[in-house]
Amino acid sequence: MKKFIIVLIIAVVVIIGVYQITENIIPFFRSYDQLQEEAGKKYQEAQMWDGAPLVILAPLGRHVLGPVDKFMFKYKWQKSLKAFKKLHRFYPEESEKDKHYWLALANSYLYTGDYEKAKECYKKGIELMEAEHYGFDRPEAKFAKPIKKKIAELRALIWAHMDLAKCYKHLKQYEEALKEYDDILAFLPKANYLDLNKKGDLFEGAFIKKAKIYKFNFKDYEEAIDTYEEMKVELKRPFYVSEAEIFIGDTYLAMGNIEKAKQIYQKVIDIYKPEKVGNFDTAENRLRDLEKGEIIALDDIVYEIKDGKVTMRSVWKK
Repeated sequence: MKKFIIVLIIAVVVIIGVYQITENIIPFFRSYDQLQEEAGKKYQEAQMWDGAPLVILAPLGRHVLGPVDKFMFKYKWQKSLKAFKKLHRFYPEESEKDKHYWLALANSYLYTGDYEKAKECYKKGIELMEAEHYGFDRPEAKFAKPIKKKIAELRALIWAHMDLAKCYKHLKQYEEALKEYDDILAFLPKANYLDLNKKGDLFEGAFIKKAKIYKFNFKDYEEAIDTYEEMKVELKRPFYVSEAEIFIGDTYLAMGNIEKAKQIYQKVIDIYKPEKVGNFDTAENRLRDLEKGEIIALDDIVYEIKDGKVTMRSVWKK
């Protein structure tokens, strides 16, 4: 028994020693790029986690799978967070100037539920991205980068603002979230090199999420409709115009004006179905679902209609 305890103590000491060497000595001999690559792998593993390895547990049902999936999701992001913290510990100056570091750290905090820290990291990342100007503000830079590169940079900047807005919404700081969406839409006048498809792809989400805050959180239906009207002006393609019209119909539905909502859905069908363009099929689904008494909208709002009255709830809340 005494020998077993001695062996156990030695084994624990060895494990601790190996851990300390791995965490605090070996990194001294590795470059910033090497540690960044290591952290990047942990980050990609977290991004790719979708619960697929849990398929073998399917017979156990959702009550088991759900908590296990959530645990694994958070565990993967915690490993990513730890890796980027280690990167900063050994290379503070380099990481402070690296926008990729701040954005990856921000995402790691976001998906582990620390929204305050995520918020501050997104701000740092956005500040560094905007400091590089991304081809928007300097006239001489507008011709210095290929269009594909400029679009990729714009997309990254928009995503960062969207994720920062997500943090504000988790913290119920809705005014700050609105500001982030406004910051995104402020890029529109500078993005005249984009065709209508790219404009819609990049800016549709900001319009929809901005209007949703007005409609769902503030019950400011007039501001929500104004936002959708602006979306119709800026994103002129039939798909986005018809989509904005449907959201306007949804807003009247939220106000309890079921007849007005029906009229708008029908108008979308009448205008767009004959030409087989736009989002007329969604409008048809709206009219059909009205009869069933429940509409699940594209912005994750559920409208329940009963006895002529309409209530709203998030699709994530039963």
